[in-house]
Order: sequence, then C-alpha cells, then structure tokens
Amino acid sequence: MREAAAAPEAHHEALEYIERETAGAGQVQRRVLAEILVQNVPAEYLCRLGVAGDAPGAAEAFLPAAPLVTYEDILQDVLRIANGDTSPILSGKPIREFLTRYAARPPGRPPSIDVRRRTRRRGS
Repeated sequence: MREAAAAPEAHHEALEYIERETAGAGQVQRRVLAEILVQNVPAEYLCRLGVAGDAPGAAEAFLPAAPLVTYEDILQDVLRIANGDTSPILSGKPIREFLTRYAARPPGRPPSIDVRRRTRRRGS
C-alpha cells in the first residue's frame, strides 16, 4: 500500500520538474531562432523571404514568412549546392559536404538531406 501512495508524489515531483525546466521554452526558442537568423544574414533563402536576419524583430518576421517547404521546393537550391556552388544559398556559411540519404525511406518519399560541415580533410 505504501508504494502506491508514493507513486503519485513521485509523479507530482516529476511534473513539477518538467514545468520548471520548460517554463521559458518559448523564449529560448525565439532566442535560438534569432541567433540562427543572424548567422544566416547572407543566405539567399532569407532574402527571398524578405527577412533581414539581423534586423530587430527578425524572428517574429521569419515565422509567418517561412513556409513549410518540401524537398521539391528547394530542389534547385540543393542542386546548386550539390554542383559546387559555394555562395550562401540556404546557409550563411558554405556547405562543405552535402549527403543525401536514400536508405530507410518509404517509396515515393523524397530523400532527406543530411548537411554536415567537415572540420578536417578526408583521410586525415
């Protein structure tokens, strides 16, 4: 019987912990988005959306301006990057390696994009 009484208290403590830790999640997300936008000011993608990443209120302007995109929506950008274009297309910094995963995806679904920035040369 005593174990059953302890369980609700443990759940209550766990819920209180979650509440404390996530209380400012929205503010943290906005701050992180603002930092990402500042880092990507030169990106063509932001320019096409009409968002100046370093302007005050950029995060608030980005959210309604940035649609949910599909692979096909950015395919031309992806192809430019895959073909060696190093201009800031989707990112303010050059994308050094562009890998496309074809494994473990449902038939008819476009591949996911795995973009990794290499810090060392191949073979080293």
